[in-house]
Amino acid sequence: MEFTYSIGLIGLATLIIGGVVLGIGSWFFDESSGWLGATLVAIVAIVGGFVASEFIVGWQAWEPVVDGLAIVPALAVGVTLAVVTALGVRLATREGYTNAVGH
Repeated sequence: MEFTYSIGLIGLATLIIGGVVLGIGSWFFDESSGWLGATLVAIVAIVGGFVASEFIVGWQAWEPVVDGLAIVPALAVGVTLAVVTALGVRLATREGYTNAVGH
């Protein structure tokens, strides 16, 4: 099995910018998770988008493609994983019910 990828610098920059935007968006969604939660969301979105675009062979032919990055699969998987991660971070960082009502 050969480990190769065809993404170029513009495709990689597009992927990174998309991940950062999703991370910042998650920070606005839940400020209590802080910069660490936003960073985690961004990293998960970037890695998920890269894997979907490059290693799921059946999805590589989907158009549009920007410098080797299949936009539709990368966007679908990146956004899905970002939402799941943001919800997980929100659940992990929220206070318990007793603390919320002041008991």
